[in-house]
Amino acid sequence: MRRNFSNVGALTILSFLILNFALAEIPHLIQYQGKATDKAGSPATGDHTIEFRLYDHVSSGSRVWSETHTAVPIYNGLFFVLLGGVTPLDLAFKKPYWLSLEIDSDGEFTPRQLWSSSKLGESEEY
Repeated sequence: MRRNFSNVGALTILSFLILNFALAEIPHLIQYQGKATDKAGSPATGDHTIEFRLYDHVSSGSRVWSETHTAVPIYNGLFFVLLGGVTPLDLAFKKPYWLSLEIDSDGEFTPRQLWSSSKLGESEEY
C-alpha cells in the first residue's frame, strides 16, 4: 500500500509540472534598442516620446498594432524600450510585419523595418 501511495504522489507531482509547462505562454514583450539622431546627424539626448507601429505591408497596408512610450531616456542617441509593455503585443507572428516609429510627433521614420519570427521563403510576397 505504501508503494502505491509513493507512485501516486510522484505521478501527481509529475502531472502538475507537465501541466504548468503546457500552460506557460511565451512572453509578449520584445526588447528594442535604437539610435536616434537629429536631422543633422547629431545624437539625440534627453527624454522623448516615441510611438511604435506595426503594419502588415512594407509601405502601405493597415496598422495592426501601436504603442506610445513617454519620457524615454535617450543618451548619446541610444534608447531602449520593451515593446508590448504598454499595449499588449497579441500578434501571431505567422506572417511578416513592418515596424515604424515616430519621435516627438516629428513624422514617421522610413523605411519601415521588417519583423518576422522566421525566415521568409523566396516565394513569399512582402
